[in-house]
This record gives sequence, structure tokens and C-alpha cells, in this order.
Amino acid sequence: MHELLHRLAVALLMVSGALTACLPLAALGLAVEPGVAGLLAHWQFMVVLLGIGLVAAAFIPSWRLAAVAVAIVSKVAFLVISPGASTLEAGLLGLLLFAAAVFVRETWQEARWDRMLPQRSEA
Repeated sequence: MHELLHRLAVALLMVSGALTACLPLAALGLAVEPGVAGLLAHWQFMVVLLGIGLVAAAFIPSWRLAAVAVAIVSKVAFLVISPGASTLEAGLLGLLLFAAAVFVRETWQEARWDRMLPQRSEA
């Protein structure tokens, strides 16, 4: 069961990373003012880097928690700034929260296995 959850979390990282990296393509045809064009290009670049980082984290285990944490903060900030802007962002946030829970649980169990954490509480 744990292996299945792990594989599902890694798959969710790959899917959410690919969707995040493709998200700026929706803004390519927008007509924007010249002063805003640089800001939009910077946003697109950062979102593509975030998506690539998530996909890379699916293959590099030491990057997983950091990449998921950064993606969660980014998506929560986007939803706070523009709450009704994108249901895709909210869905991706849910997928990332699930993946984060799986990876945190795995890290916790590994720390207990390595005796970095106590097996039971001592009173």
C-alpha cells in the first residue's frame, strides 16, 4: 500500500509539474501594455522553472519536499491574489498537498527507522 501511495505521489509530481510548465502558454496570446509585458514574461519564466523543478523532483528524491513546498507556496499565493482566476491552480494545489503528505509521512517513517526520532513517547 505504501509503495502504491509513493508511486501515485511521484506521478502527481510529474503531472502537476507538466501542467504547471504548460500553464504560461495560455498567456501567450494576451494583448498587454508595454510596461506589463516584462512582468508577464518574468512570471511565465518563473512558472516554467517551477514546473520543470517539479518534474525533476519526481526523479531526484532529495528535491521532492523542497520542490513541493515551493510549489504549494506559489499556488497559495496565486490563489490569494486572484481567488477566482483559475480552478486549475486550485486542483493542482490539491494534488500537491496530497503528494506532500505522502512525502512527509515517508520522511517521518524513515527518520524513525534510522532512530532519529523516538519509537514511542517517553513520559
